[in-house]
Amino acid sequence: ERGHYLYALGDVLERRDDRAGAIAAWRHALALNAALVPAHARLGMALVDDGSPAEAATHLRTAAEARPGDARSWNNLAVALVAAERPTEAEMAARRALAAKPDHGGALHTLARALVAQGREAEAKPALQAAT
Repeated sequence: ERGHYLYALGDVLERRDDRAGAIAAWRHALALNAALVPAHARLGMALVDDGSPAEAATHLRTAAEARPGDARSWNNLAVALVAAERPTEAEMAARRALAAKPDHGGALHTLARALVAQGREAEAKPALQAAT
């Protein structure tokens, strides 16, 4: 199928610690097949790690919306949104992750970070306690 080879190539390049090559492969895969959800997810996380969280959030939102019941996808989006300094949106994404899996430690931690970024430290404390 269109783009699958390039998606797989991105995985290989990432395993070889060639993040720039992996990002390029996933971008090319998506240029051929914009519906390739795993490529959106992998590209999004690589972009967060690469310091481009706003662009990452676009790809991670596509992945999360394609997998509405997947807590990991929503938490990945929330992580990118916190890094992009969009804490209100991050809170909503973290809450979607927790709706799918209430004991998701990563989402609890991300929710706490989003709340702190909004100046809501008192609300963040129970989420942090639950995450540990």
